[in-house]
Amino acid sequence: MLRFLITSFLILFLFAPIKSSAQKDTVVFYFDSSLTITKLGSAFYKEFAVKEDTGWFTCLINLKLKIKVMEGVYKDSTLETGNGLFQYFFPSGELQTTGYYINGKQQAVWKVFNESKRVIDSVYFKEGEIISEGTSDYYENGMLHIYDFTNTATDEKIKTEYDAEGHLHFHSHFLKKEGDAAYFYPNGNMMIQTFFNKYGMTSVVHYDENGKKMSDKDFQKQANQNMTDNNTPQYPGGDFAFFSYIEEKLKNNTLLKDQLSSVGEITFTFWLDEKGRPNKVEILNYTSGDLLSALSEIINSMPQWNMHGVKSYGPVRRTIKFY
Repeated sequence: MLRFLITSFLILFLFAPIKSSAQKDTVVFYFDSSLTITKLGSAFYKEFAVKEDTGWFTCLINLKLKIKVMEGVYKDSTLETGNGLFQYFFPSGELQTTGYYINGKQQAVWKVFNESKRVIDSVYFKEGEIISEGTSDYYENGMLHIYDFTNTATDEKIKTEYDAEGHLHFHSHFLKKEGDAAYFYPNGNMMIQTFFNKYGMTSVVHYDENGKKMSDKDFQKQANQNMTDNNTPQYPGGDFAFFSYIEEKLKNNTLLKDQLSSVGEITFTFWLDEKGRPNKVEILNYTSGDLLSALSEIINSMPQWNMHGVKSYGPVRRTIKFY
């Protein structure tokens, strides 16, 4: 669901029970800081509604900060049924949330923005029901980091990740449980593409940086060669210490013991930031939320890697076998 939209809607629903019997073209309400109706002298908020041809236009004002909090259109003077455009605002005055109510139900596209005016949530409603949702996460420099799209009607899921410079890093597309996931080199060419059907992974294809297919053996050889480069980040104690750490942590997880023995092996990737801290863990050959959560926790809490001056690195690809 929406990260900020729900909070903003609370304002709307808190006003829903309020009744006004005034038969005129303007109604006014005053509220204290807890949104309880009060008198003007102790008011924190003021809401006024003006009758227009399309309904009752309403505006909520924070009297202490002298800023607009919300504006929208209701069907009648009871201010119970939203029926038009609603907008919510940050304290800065910038737009936070916008969308339409039709006969009290959310309709069409609702958008949520961050304070940098970038869309972070976009949801399509049909008579109050969510049909699809797209969420966006950004780097501090403003570049798009992750975009997630879900169509609840068709169970379609799309995820795309970029690095801080805007280069495509990862893309996946699934319809129910069938689809593919791919990682990319910094030059934009595909590095690994993994295919899934409803039962799990079916195949993996590797490519070199020029887009030419590689065997799994050659790809692993290339990865090992890269790790011998003096400028390549290294785990304290080398690969043996790394694998020993991961295997020990996973095997001590009693909830995953049976799952690990049935899987046989897992292939996963992660990235390293400037300080050598792992992040963005992905399992390539197995779809299990419990396993991904456990592996992410283990990798994210491991000792920092020696980055040898590299600002960021990835994806680091590893395979662990379980017997």
